[in-house]
Amino acid sequence: MRAITGPVKKIFKHCLGIGILLFIQYVGATDLHRSTVGQSVSDNVIRAGRKPVEVDSGWVIAGQERVVKTARFYTAESILGLAAKPTETNGIAAILLIEGSHSTVWDVNESISSCTPASKQAVYYQRLANAVWHYRFPECLYISTFRANDFENSASGKSLMSWVKSKNIDLPNEFILIGYSNHQQGDFGRIEFFVPLSSFGLSTNFTQDDLQKQGVIEWAQQLIAPGKNFSAQKRVVQPLPLVPTAKPVNQLANISAVPFIRDSGRQGYQEFLSKPTPRAFALGQNGAWGWATGENAQARAMASCARNASDCVLYAVDNNIVWTPPKTSTPQEGGGK
Repeated sequence: MRAITGPVKKIFKHCLGIGILLFIQYVGATDLHRSTVGQSVSDNVIRAGRKPVEVDSGWVIAGQERVVKTARFYTAESILGLAAKPTETNGIAAILLIEGSHSTVWDVNESISSCTPASKQAVYYQRLANAVWHYRFPECLYISTFRANDFENSASGKSLMSWVKSKNIDLPNEFILIGYSNHQQGDFGRIEFFVPLSSFGLSTNFTQDDLQKQGVIEWAQQLIAPGKNFSAQKRVVQPLPLVPTAKPVNQLANISAVPFIRDSGRQGYQEFLSKPTPRAFALGQNGAWGWATGENAQARAMASCARNASDCVLYAVDNNIVWTPPKTSTPQEGGGK
């Protein structure tokens, strides 16, 4: 048998090198399709089909499923999975959704799904690609709210909720959803983070302005580069941004914590929380209260409260509590001969 020489030998070595590289890429990666719920993510790498992403430590697989997507001229299959990062205090630091294509599709000009502000119910939206056909915009970055109960709408989400219940994990009722989605050029991919509002210092009914102030949009931009590579079938491990650590909980939405006011005042405060910024809420020690939104909100809230009290102060402005509890006098003693 003749030895392999010349150009054939070079090609063989090249192919062997690629094979070894891909093997190294996948060794240690947790394959969504073959993993079980509750399994720890090994080597901090999760793989959806042929697409791996790198996360920080402490994640476990919480659910997976195969999804069939239908477009005008073909169908395509994807692998979708959920991973969760529990905290030491029996809570959740974040939930991660990754979806990668499983089968190859032939129509490079088709769009699997539309990526619009309406389809993503976005508070913030950034279009990253022009329309493929008609109204379909296949690639975007988006931020929206997400309620925990909505996980029940998918097979992988139901697995997540069952795992949460089995571990007695305290799951927040509402998350901020930060996602990248790409459904173009004959391939697709999706990466979404579900993060508790407190991790970004947000309260319910947050606005795009709140997202800007709290650095959420800046954090979300870090998803674009790995998202593009992930969806483009690049088999190189894509590092994802680190999940932010929880900030002190903003007590703005804690109606029972508001001092002085009675039932009518608590109803008024609840209505205040549903209003957009700029907004302000004022109160007095006798139970008087008042709120206002829009221009000169602080002055108008104070004026509304002052109709029934002379000691009104601001309790909340926009999304922050500005009221400081009055200091109590320190007991003192004195004496002499």
